[in-house]
Amino acid sequence: LLKDIEALAAEHPIKNVYDLLEHAYYVLQEATSDAPEAAQEIIVQRLLPWLITADQPESAGLARGISRDTLSDWINQYPEKAREKLLHSCLDILSEALRSKPTVDLCWTISGLGYWRSDLVAGLWEIVRRDDGDLGDVALRALTRLGPREPERPHLLEELHRRIERRMTTPLLAALNDIADVSTIPVLGRCFEQEAGDREASFARTLALVALSTIADKHDTDLS
Repeated sequence: LLKDIEALAAEHPIKNVYDLLEHAYYVLQEATSDAPEAAQEIIVQRLLPWLITADQPESAGLARGISRDTLSDWINQYPEKAREKLLHSCLDILSEALRSKPTVDLCWTISGLGYWRSDLVAGLWEIVRRDDGDLGDVALRALTRLGPREPERPHLLEELHRRIERRMTTPLLAALNDIADVSTIPVLGRCFEQEAGDREASFARTLALVALSTIADKHDTDLS
């Protein structure tokens, strides 16, 4: 059935077909709840490649986003030993992809799993150093989702602040919301001085307000 849906998506790359594919993975997650080895074969050979490849149409975007949540739930439903084996099999693939062919979708998938591993962190930082655009922004978002260790936190904040003053993008704002550091307040204050002339900029300013609210809630004693 999965092969049939994949073939249909290749022939008719429309949202409804991708929604059907997303639902198929959800059903397979439930069907393999007591069969982690069968799940690993499906995830490694089918689901992960679909999630991280860069040549998928825009119509697949929502379905792939939901399937990243399915991937996380799929892995976490197993007992610890089986879960760790499956998780690290996935992380090995993601780490290799970071070295060979990094993509925005790959970084979102790593972000969705949210599991810290040194090779993933090193690969994401390499992307940040090489790419000052969307790919680097999403890599920074992934780094915050993995839970930065204290020694790298100042460097992460410095890079986020440098980029956000040039452009307020969703990945950067989400990353700052995750870290919720008081040093971000004056940086976002300067960003607000820039004119919001279009709908996208207005949405970014809304996200910036959410980040400021999160910071205030986290540091309410310090700020009072």
